[in-house]
Amino acid sequence: MTKPETEEDHFDKESVSPTLLIWRKEINGYLTSTTGHIVITLNALLLGGFFTIFIELLNQVPTDTPITELFYDSYFFWILLFIGAPVITTRAFSLEASRGTLDATLATQAPTYALVTGKWAASLTFFLLTWIPWLGCMAVIYTIPNTPPPFSWEQWASTGLGL
Repeated sequence: MTKPETEEDHFDKESVSPTLLIWRKEINGYLTSTTGHIVITLNALLLGGFFTIFIELLNQVPTDTPITELFYDSYFFWILLFIGAPVITTRAFSLEASRGTLDATLATQAPTYALVTGKWAASLTFFLLTWIPWLGCMAVIYTIPNTPPPFSWEQWASTGLGL
């Protein structure tokens, strides 16, 4: 009786860069861990809270301040940036140390730059994934009938690049 073939049997690890392998492992860890789900949930709640407060304030008091400036002036943005990013990035090596796999990871044949780059890229990818609910908030603003949108997509794209 033969062993059934799996996707891993067809995955040639030698043809893929070590950075990509580490990125894949780390992203899988972020998306399947409790910490990852907590970070995504808290980020979505803070973004939703900011969005609600933002809309209420704009309905009460008109402002000449650009929306992108209001976005950067909010406490929610700075909380997400200064608490969310370190929570995500410290997980990269600390989780391996707590699991006891750090020595095995460092002893692999992968170069050090591949380890660091793969873990950094996975952290950045996960951080960007946590901001996806913000796109939903912006889509809601665009669906309000009979009102011109208070911003252009170019403004929000440049704000995103600023992150």
